[in-house]
Amino acid sequence: MRLGETEAPQTAAIETEFFVAVQETIRKTYKEVGARIYDADLARFSAEKYAEYIALAADPNNKEQRDALMLVLKSNLKKQLTTASPDRAQSKRQA
Repeated sequence: MRLGETEAPQTAAIETEFFVAVQETIRKTYKEVGARIYDADLARFSAEKYAEYIALAADPNNKEQRDALMLVLKSNLKKQLTTASPDRAQSKRQA
């Protein structure tokens, strides 16, 4: 590298299939409990949960491990949504 040049910032590599699994798990769980999530909120929440769960994965490309983590995510999310105040989980039935 020459003097004066700046190094390009390193970005974290996204494990695509793992991210898709996180996003689909969130979307389906919201649907199962009758709550809605807007696309922008789904994207933000998926990115947040992706970061949290990718840290737990020893090998994000291992399907069995990914599936197990998605079961944990689904369970935790379902619990949060069913015990959340009505302001936090907007039900389709309330609209």
